[in-house]
Formats: sequence, C-alpha cells, structure tokens
Amino acid sequence: MHTEIPKHNPTTRRVDSPRPTEPTSALAALIEGNHRYLEGLSAGCPIDGEACAQLTFPRRPFALALVEPMSPPLTPRLFSRSHHDVVMVDALERALSFATEHDFKLIVVLTPMRDILLQPTALWTASERAAFDRVEQFLRRSPAVRQRILDGKSRVVAALLEETTSRVRWLGEHPDNECLAQGA
Repeated sequence: MHTEIPKHNPTTRRVDSPRPTEPTSALAALIEGNHRYLEGLSAGCPIDGEACAQLTFPRRPFALALVEPMSPPLTPRLFSRSHHDVVMVDALERALSFATEHDFKLIVVLTPMRDILLQPTALWTASERAAFDRVEQFLRRSPAVRQRILDGKSRVVAALLEETTSRVRWLGEHPDNECLAQGA
C-alpha cells in the first residue's frame, strides 16, 4: 500500500501541467508547488474551505490540507500551482467534513516545526510524532477516507512546515497506514 514520495525535479517544472487525477500525481504536484513557492514563483490566490463547496470540476481542489491555526494564517500558495488546487482547513472537524463530502485525491496533515535551530533533533522527533499522531486521529475518525485509501483513490500524508523558511518536509504516509486504513 505504501508508495514512495515523488522527488522534486526542476527540469520538469510546468505550471500548466495536467491536473492530478490520482493520489501520487497530486502529491508530486504539491511537492513541486512548494518548491515553486520557495523560489518565489507561486501562482494564484488563496481559496478557503467555504469557497470549496461552490467550485465544480475542473476547478474543484484536488487536495485538502489540515493545518494548525497559525498567525498569520497559511495560504494554499504554500504548495499550490493555482488558486484552485488546495483547500486549507484549520480544524479537525471541518477537515473530516470536507474530506467526506469531496473527492480529494490527497489529504496533507501539516504540522509546524518551531525553533528548529535551537534543538533540531529533539524538535524533529517531536514534530514528526505529532504529525503522525494527527494523521492517526484523522484516519480513525473517517471511515469514508479509509475506504478511499483502500480503493487507491486517496492518500493521507504527514508533512512538517519549517515556519521560518516555509519549506514543507514530506514525511509520507503513517507507518501503520495499512492497518489504520483497514480500521484496525
């Protein structure tokens, strides 16, 4: 069930590439989008959760990001090729609702890493554990998403956000993803 995280390839950068139609290409698009953002090439304007319900294909976002409330709020441009790619939700209940109502190819549980320069090893371990705990909490409460994972229609991945640089560090699926998807 576990698949590799696609690598960033600057020689294949295309903003006008086709919209992802399956989970792995959706992940690759967001990885590419974060690299574009870091290089100052971000496109589009943000879309919030309320606007998502009003969008129709092909404008409907292909990814959902569950983020922690932050000040200032995160923008989908953080890893988006256009303003219609990602919907950002900062509350678990809302994320569960959106994930059940919409056919997202990818769900990213994004956890901020604070003060990485002060205690990099301890912080990384704690942040990684917190990200995977949030993924587990999300999957345990969403039978619809678990079924889409089993059907190969969706992926749920953990990621860490370096707050000072806005770089997203992709952790991938939960180590027990298969068991969680099966509801065990």
